[in-house]
Amino acid sequence: MSATAVTIDLGVPYAPASSDIAHESFDGDVVVVDLENGKYYSFTRSGSAIWLALVEAATPADLIEHGAFADAVPEFVQRLCRYRLIVARPDVAPAPLSAACAERLRNSIEAP
Repeated sequence: MSATAVTIDLGVPYAPASSDIAHESFDGDVVVVDLENGKYYSFTRSGSAIWLALVEAATPADLIEHGAFADAVPEFVQRLCRYRLIVARPDVAPAPLSAACAERLRNSIEAP
């Protein structure tokens, strides 16, 4: 994957890039699979919390307000976009960050 810069909008929700992007949460850890190319991705606890919040339509800006690693959120979202795992969805209304996601973000002890 090239290191092409991706511009992100922190104020809009993001969603899986296609129906070929699937994820499963195992005791707080998330594994994402791109069914089209067979690649899978696993994240740290904070990365998992960010992923779960994004698929619930929280905006990156909301994540920045709640996370211990707020400065890492934009880079992580850019990386997810570069890997074509998520896309911006300005047509979707942002959802408030759930209490469970906010708690996971606050309790993260490592960068995404």
